[in-house]
Amino acid sequence: MLLGPPHDDDLEGAPAHAPGADVAPGGELPFDAPFRDFQHAAEREYLRRTLLRHGGQVAEAAESSGINRTYFYRLLKKYAL
Repeated sequence: MLLGPPHDDDLEGAPAHAPGADVAPGGELPFDAPFRDFQHAAEREYLRRTLLRHGGQVAEAAESSGINRTYFYRLLKKYAL
């Protein structure tokens, strides 16, 4: 597995999922889903974990990801994070 499973306490207050972006219980990505669904799930999980790693600090998370902060905010909105 490339990504470790999320801890339940990491998910407190977070939406369960964004449409078309389901990550199975235990952090498994939907490898058997259409590519677009897999891509959305992987992107959402990456953003979620990056935010957790930086204590919710969007500017720090965006910088560590190499993503422009404005675009990072758009992605957060897209995935309801």
